[in-house]
Amino acid sequence: MSAFLDQLAADAAMMTGSEFSEPVTFAEGDRAAVVQALFDLTYEEFDSSTGSVVVQTQKPRVIVWAPNVPWELAQGQRVTVRAVAYFIRTVERQGGAAVGGVDVGTVVVKLNKVV
Repeated sequence: MSAFLDQLAADAAMMTGSEFSEPVTFAEGDRAAVVQALFDLTYEEFDSSTGSVVVQTQKPRVIVWAPNVPWELAQGQRVTVRAVAYFIRTVERQGGAAVGGVDVGTVVVKLNKVV
């Protein structure tokens, strides 16, 4: 089981540290952290059997590897991506597990633009 969790952590770190990721600033109170994350401005989910769009949203989201952010992400915290300010609408943990007390899963952070 440990080898599986080690591989899961390595895969998540590679995904969020790859050429597809970009710097995202998370802020809470007077502290901020810039981490590599995946940013989707428009999200679509396809049904592979029909090729049609099942879910589509114009709400942006960020996918980040949990250990990259030095605090617990929560609704209302600030996020800056591509010089645009957002606040966190929802935080959804995606799989993963705690290894030695550290969450090794990814987190999907759904955003609302600050207007």
